[in-house]
Amino acid sequence: MRAVLNLPNIITLFRLVIAAVFFLFIEIGGARNFSVALVVFVIAGLSDVLDGYCARRLKLFTEFGRVADPFVDKVLICGGFIFLAPYAPSILKPWIVTVVIARELLVTTIRSYSEAMKVPFAANWMGKLKMFFQSVTIGVLLLAIGVMSNQAWLMDIFLPIMVHIMVIFTALSGIFYLAGFRGRFSEPQK
Repeated sequence: MRAVLNLPNIITLFRLVIAAVFFLFIEIGGARNFSVALVVFVIAGLSDVLDGYCARRLKLFTEFGRVADPFVDKVLICGGFIFLAPYAPSILKPWIVTVVIARELLVTTIRSYSEAMKVPFAANWMGKLKMFFQSVTIGVLLLAIGVMSNQAWLMDIFLPIMVHIMVIFTALSGIFYLAGFRGRFSEPQK
């Protein structure tokens, strides 16, 4: 049990708790709570960078961390879009949130299959770019809904463009992962 509770994994588990706090402040609503949610989201993002840095720097890699870190990222991002959708229904349409969730489920399926086949599964540059656009989109949504809601250009022009760029990178990332691992889905003929 000690190997599982190393510093990077503790930071990852802390991020899961932070995600719940993040969702709570969105659910409560109001400009002040959206500002707090934005700060909590930034802390969660920084903790993601920190746990990766600690794992690499201290060479503290575990099976638990390989599974937990992307899981917590998916909870934070998917939950963020789900919780924000009611506040921006004209921007976060159901199909957009579905694409985000479907991509995460697809990559989780590929990761599970790869792990079962004892094939390493690492994030690629497209997945990291996707995460960047998703995180920035959530941050801008929090700003636009809670803090700068009186800025029409933000809600009517900038955010719709930002959301569509994010969904394009999300879909492309899923396609890249699927294309890269297509050979692993074919079973040998008996």
